[in-house]
Amino acid sequence: MSSNLTASANSKILMLDIPKIQRDFITIEEQQELNVWTLANYQSKFFSDARMGVLGTRLTTRYFKQKSSLVFPECAHRIRDRIKTHFNIKNDLLPGYCHGIVTGIGFDGGDIYPHKDPTWHEGHYTVHCNIVTQYPEIGGITNIEGIDYKTGERDLLIYPVSEMAHAVSTIRGTTPRILWVFGFSLPRIDNLDWVITHSDEEEQRIIDDIVKLTSEMYDLDYAK
Repeated sequence: MSSNLTASANSKILMLDIPKIQRDFITIEEQQELNVWTLANYQSKFFSDARMGVLGTRLTTRYFKQKSSLVFPECAHRIRDRIKTHFNIKNDLLPGYCHGIVTGIGFDGGDIYPHKDPTWHEGHYTVHCNIVTQYPEIGGITNIEGIDYKTGERDLLIYPVSEMAHAVSTIRGTTPRILWVFGFSLPRIDNLDWVITHSDEEEQRIIDDIVKLTSEMYDLDYAK
Protein backbone atom coordinates (compact mmCIF):
# COMPACT_ATOMS: atom_id res chain seq x y z
CA MET A 1 0.00 0.00 0.00
CA SER A 2 2.70 2.47 0.97
CA SER A 3 4.45 2.12 -2.40
CA ASN A 4 1.28 3.17 -4.21
CA LEU A 5 0.82 6.07 -1.88
CA THR A 6 4.41 7.19 -2.31
CA ALA A 7 4.12 7.07 -6.09
CA SER A 8 0.98 9.17 -5.95
CA ALA A 9 2.58 11.62 -3.55
CA ASN A 10 5.37 12.26 -6.04
CA SER A 11 2.88 13.15 -8.81
CA LYS A 12 0.59 16.07 -9.49
CA ILE A 13 -2.92 14.67 -9.30
CA LEU A 14 -5.98 15.80 -11.23
CA MET A 15 -8.88 15.11 -8.90
CA LEU A 16 -12.08 14.09 -10.64
CA ASP A 17 -14.31 15.48 -7.93
CA ILE A 18 -15.76 17.90 -10.50
CA PRO A 19 -15.70 17.83 -14.31
CA LYS A 20 -12.70 19.53 -15.92
CA ILE A 21 -12.53 21.39 -19.24
CA GLN A 22 -9.40 21.58 -21.40
CA ARG A 23 -9.88 24.43 -23.87
CA ASP A 24 -8.94 24.04 -27.55
CA PHE A 25 -7.71 20.49 -27.05
CA ILE A 26 -8.05 19.66 -30.75
CA THR A 27 -7.30 21.69 -33.86
CA ILE A 28 -9.82 23.11 -36.30
CA GLU A 29 -8.58 20.61 -38.88
CA GLU A 30 -9.15 17.71 -36.48
CA GLN A 31 -12.62 19.00 -35.62
CA GLN A 32 -13.52 19.15 -39.30
CA GLU A 33 -12.12 15.67 -39.98
CA LEU A 34 -14.14 14.18 -37.11
CA ASN A 35 -17.33 15.87 -38.28
CA VAL A 36 -16.85 14.73 -41.86
CA TRP A 37 -16.42 11.11 -40.73
CA THR A 38 -19.55 11.13 -38.57
CA LEU A 39 -21.70 12.80 -41.22
CA ALA A 40 -20.43 10.40 -43.89
CA ASN A 41 -21.04 7.26 -41.84
CA TYR A 42 -24.02 7.77 -39.53
CA GLN A 43 -26.32 5.90 -41.91
CA SER A 44 -23.94 2.92 -42.10
CA LYS A 45 -23.93 -0.34 -40.15
CA PHE A 46 -21.54 1.19 -37.61
CA PHE A 47 -24.33 3.28 -36.08
CA SER A 48 -27.46 2.20 -34.25
CA ASP A 49 -30.10 3.87 -32.14
CA ALA A 50 -28.68 5.12 -28.85
CA ARG A 51 -31.66 3.62 -26.97
CA MET A 52 -32.00 6.75 -24.87
CA GLY A 53 -34.66 9.38 -25.36
CA VAL A 54 -36.90 9.64 -28.42
CA LEU A 55 -36.38 6.74 -30.81
CA GLY A 56 -34.42 7.66 -33.94
CA THR A 57 -33.19 11.04 -32.71
CA ARG A 58 -29.73 9.89 -31.64
CA LEU A 59 -27.40 7.38 -33.29
CA THR A 60 -24.12 6.00 -31.93
CA THR A 61 -21.26 3.61 -32.68
CA ARG A 62 -21.24 2.46 -29.06
CA TYR A 63 -22.93 -0.88 -29.74
CA PHE A 64 -20.94 -1.93 -32.83
CA LYS A 65 -18.65 -4.79 -31.79
CA GLN A 66 -16.69 -5.72 -34.94
CA LYS A 67 -13.48 -3.92 -34.04
CA SER A 68 -11.63 -4.83 -37.23
CA SER A 69 -14.42 -3.36 -39.39
CA LEU A 70 -14.80 -0.05 -37.57
CA VAL A 71 -12.05 2.19 -38.91
CA PHE A 72 -12.16 5.62 -37.29
CA PRO A 73 -10.19 8.47 -38.86
CA GLU A 74 -6.52 8.51 -37.94
CA CYS A 75 -6.92 11.77 -36.06
CA ALA A 76 -9.33 10.11 -33.59
CA HIS A 77 -6.60 7.69 -32.50
CA ARG A 78 -4.11 10.55 -32.42
CA ILE A 79 -6.41 12.54 -30.11
CA ARG A 80 -6.83 9.56 -27.80
CA ASP A 81 -3.05 9.17 -27.60
CA ARG A 82 -2.75 12.90 -26.90
CA ILE A 83 -5.18 12.56 -24.01
CA LYS A 84 -3.09 9.73 -22.54
CA THR A 85 0.06 11.82 -22.84
CA HIS A 86 -1.49 15.03 -21.53
CA PHE A 87 -2.93 13.35 -18.43
CA ASN A 88 -0.11 10.81 -18.10
CA ILE A 89 -2.55 7.89 -18.30
CA LYS A 90 -0.55 4.69 -17.94
CA ASN A 91 -3.48 2.32 -17.64
CA ASP A 92 -4.94 1.52 -21.05
CA LEU A 93 -7.75 -0.81 -20.01
CA LEU A 94 -10.50 -0.19 -22.55
CA PRO A 95 -14.21 0.25 -21.85
CA GLY A 96 -16.59 -2.07 -23.66
CA TYR A 97 -16.65 -0.35 -27.04
CA CYS A 98 -14.35 -0.48 -30.05
CA HIS A 99 -10.94 1.21 -29.68
CA GLY A 100 -12.12 3.10 -26.58
CA ILE A 101 -13.76 5.59 -28.95
CA VAL A 102 -17.41 6.43 -29.64
CA THR A 103 -19.03 8.96 -31.90
CA GLY A 104 -22.67 9.89 -31.84
CA ILE A 105 -25.01 12.19 -33.70
CA GLY A 106 -28.20 13.76 -32.38
CA PHE A 107 -31.04 15.33 -34.32
CA ASP A 108 -33.94 17.69 -33.66
CA GLY A 109 -35.96 16.51 -30.66
CA GLY A 110 -33.20 14.28 -29.33
CA ASP A 111 -31.98 14.38 -25.76
CA ILE A 112 -30.31 12.14 -23.17
CA TYR A 113 -31.98 11.49 -19.84
CA PRO A 114 -29.95 11.55 -16.60
CA HIS A 115 -27.92 8.37 -16.13
CA LYS A 116 -24.57 6.91 -15.12
CA ASP A 117 -22.46 4.72 -17.36
CA PRO A 118 -21.40 1.20 -16.34
CA THR A 119 -18.04 0.27 -14.92
CA TRP A 120 -16.45 -2.17 -17.35
CA HIS A 121 -13.77 -3.56 -15.04
CA GLU A 122 -13.89 -4.29 -11.32
CA GLY A 123 -12.13 -1.68 -9.20
CA HIS A 124 -12.12 0.92 -11.99
CA TYR A 125 -13.87 4.15 -12.89
CA THR A 126 -15.25 4.73 -16.37
CA VAL A 127 -13.89 8.12 -17.42
CA HIS A 128 -14.94 9.91 -20.60
CA CYS A 129 -13.14 12.68 -22.40
CA ASN A 130 -15.89 14.24 -24.52
CA ILE A 131 -15.66 16.69 -27.39
CA VAL A 132 -18.84 18.12 -28.90
CA THR A 133 -17.43 18.88 -32.34
CA GLN A 134 -20.69 20.36 -33.63
CA TYR A 135 -23.56 22.00 -31.75
CA PRO A 136 -27.16 22.39 -32.92
CA GLU A 137 -28.79 25.80 -33.18
CA ILE A 138 -30.43 25.27 -29.78
CA GLY A 139 -29.81 22.83 -26.95
CA GLY A 140 -27.53 19.84 -26.86
CA ILE A 141 -25.87 21.06 -23.65
CA THR A 142 -24.26 18.55 -21.30
CA ASN A 143 -25.58 18.62 -17.74
CA ILE A 144 -23.59 16.88 -15.01
CA GLU A 145 -25.05 16.53 -11.54
CA GLY A 146 -27.46 19.38 -12.26
CA ILE A 147 -24.87 21.80 -13.68
CA ASP A 148 -24.70 22.80 -17.38
CA TYR A 149 -21.31 22.59 -19.09
CA LYS A 150 -21.28 24.53 -22.39
CA THR A 151 -17.98 23.74 -24.02
CA GLY A 152 -16.52 25.06 -27.25
CA GLU A 153 -16.48 22.80 -30.28
CA ARG A 154 -12.79 21.98 -29.78
CA ASP A 155 -12.82 21.75 -25.97
CA LEU A 156 -12.44 18.51 -24.04
CA LEU A 157 -14.72 17.77 -21.08
CA ILE A 158 -13.44 15.05 -18.74
CA TYR A 159 -15.35 13.42 -15.89
CA PRO A 160 -16.07 9.98 -14.39
CA VAL A 161 -19.28 8.98 -16.16
CA SER A 162 -19.73 5.95 -13.91
CA GLU A 163 -19.84 8.18 -10.83
CA MET A 164 -21.70 11.32 -11.95
CA ALA A 165 -25.23 11.48 -13.33
CA HIS A 166 -25.24 13.27 -16.68
CA ALA A 167 -27.76 14.27 -19.34
CA VAL A 168 -28.08 16.33 -22.52
CA SER A 169 -30.74 18.98 -23.13
CA THR A 170 -33.17 18.69 -26.05
CA ILE A 171 -31.71 19.44 -29.47
CA ARG A 172 -33.57 21.95 -31.65
CA GLY A 173 -32.77 22.94 -35.22
CA THR A 174 -31.54 21.45 -38.47
CA THR A 175 -27.88 21.20 -37.46
CA PRO A 176 -27.16 17.88 -35.72
CA ARG A 177 -25.12 17.59 -32.56
CA ILE A 178 -21.93 15.56 -33.07
CA LEU A 179 -20.11 14.06 -30.10
CA TRP A 180 -16.81 12.19 -29.90
CA VAL A 181 -16.06 10.19 -26.76
CA PHE A 182 -12.62 8.95 -25.73
CA GLY A 183 -13.12 6.47 -22.91
CA PHE A 184 -10.85 5.00 -20.26
CA SER A 185 -11.20 2.55 -17.39
CA LEU A 186 -8.99 3.99 -14.67
CA PRO A 187 -8.19 2.29 -11.37
CA ARG A 188 -9.49 3.34 -8.01
CA ILE A 189 -6.36 3.69 -5.87
CA ASP A 190 -6.75 3.03 -2.14
CA ASN A 191 -10.40 4.09 -2.37
CA LEU A 192 -9.33 7.66 -3.04
CA ASP A 193 -10.10 9.60 -6.20
CA TRP A 194 -6.53 9.45 -7.50
CA VAL A 195 -7.17 8.36 -11.05
CA ILE A 196 -5.03 10.36 -13.47
CA THR A 197 -1.97 12.57 -13.19
CA HIS A 198 -1.72 16.07 -14.56
CA SER A 199 1.15 18.48 -15.09
CA ASP A 200 -0.64 21.64 -13.97
CA GLU A 201 1.06 23.35 -11.03
CA GLU A 202 -2.23 24.60 -9.63
CA GLU A 203 -3.00 21.06 -8.42
CA GLN A 204 -0.02 21.11 -6.03
CA ARG A 205 -1.95 22.50 -3.08
CA ILE A 206 -4.52 19.71 -3.41
CA ILE A 207 -1.75 17.12 -3.53
CA ASP A 208 -0.07 18.51 -0.42
CA ASP A 209 -3.37 18.28 1.46
CA ILE A 210 -3.93 14.71 0.27
CA VAL A 211 -0.42 13.63 1.24
CA LYS A 212 -0.78 15.17 4.68
CA LEU A 213 -4.16 13.52 5.24
CA THR A 214 -2.91 10.16 3.96
CA SER A 215 0.17 10.34 6.18
CA GLU A 216 -2.07 10.83 9.19
CA MET A 217 -4.41 8.02 8.11
CA TYR A 218 -1.68 5.46 7.58
CA ASP A 219 0.92 6.85 9.99
CA LEU A 220 3.39 7.36 7.14
CA ASP A 221 6.28 9.82 7.03
CA TYR A 222 6.85 11.27 3.53
CA ALA A 223 9.56 13.59 4.80
CA LYS A 224 12.02 10.69 4.98
